[in-house]
Amino acid sequence: KKLHRSSHFSPLSPHFNPACQIHPGHVLEWYCQTCQKVLCARCKARNHSDHSLQSSKEAAMARLEKLQKSLSSLCQHGNNGEEVLRMEKMSITPEQHLIVDGIVQKITDMLETLDRQAEATSKKVSNHFELLHDALLKSEQDILEQVDSIHRTKNDRLRQQSRRLESSKDDSLVM
Repeated sequence: KKLHRSSHFSPLSPHFNPACQIHPGHVLEWYCQTCQKVLCARCKARNHSDHSLQSSKEAAMARLEKLQKSLSSLCQHGNNGEEVLRMEKMSITPEQHLIVDGIVQKITDMLETLDRQAEATSKKVSNHFELLHDALLKSEQDILEQVDSIHRTKNDRLRQQSRRLESSKDDSLVM
């Protein structure tokens, strides 16, 4: 008996439309809760019409909610989380395992990408601040040199004026 599986199983693809292996060209759009299988419309009509059915998207969302609750429970139970996870895994079908594995791999890839991007961004920020720091140091040196130059110039002028006044004073006393 053939399984109702996609011939190319990539649940994280943006255009993911798994096709039925029994009826090529028909999308797996139904979930049989009785058999715990994903079905196309033809399989639904032929072999599962009296079973408990729902759309595969609704089933996936319900499963996702259940997995999120399990994850929350897992986080709350600490060391006992392995038992919660083991119990949860027992209720997952092989097809759902593939989906979960794909999602976990995608999340792992995203985390690695995020880590690389954070590191690269941190390096860029550090490089920019280093350049800014160098520019500020250069500006500081330039400004300090200008202050020193202005100080020397004014100091020289005031000393010259003081000497002229002294000289004038001495000249006026001599007369």
